[in-house]
Amino acid sequence: MEVKLGFGAVPRPQYIFVKKDNDHCWYMLSDDKRQIPIYDKALTGVITGIEVDKKVENTFGPDEKINLYILADKPYIIQ
Repeated sequence: MEVKLGFGAVPRPQYIFVKKDNDHCWYMLSDDKRQIPIYDKALTGVITGIEVDKKVENTFGPDEKINLYILADKPYIIQ
């Protein structure tokens, strides 16, 4: 992984969601909240943090999530 030194934009993490579907296990959301499937089988990188019992609100009410922070070609948060 190439690390750019010096000033620049703060890299925003890309949220990746896990859900077993017919032909993929991962997806991300587009700006209009559509699911974009990820067909790759693996994500390689360095785990930089784990957040457990994170409380979030969704359409069904309050829920608890686990976030896995991974540094790869860019920062990812697996939920």
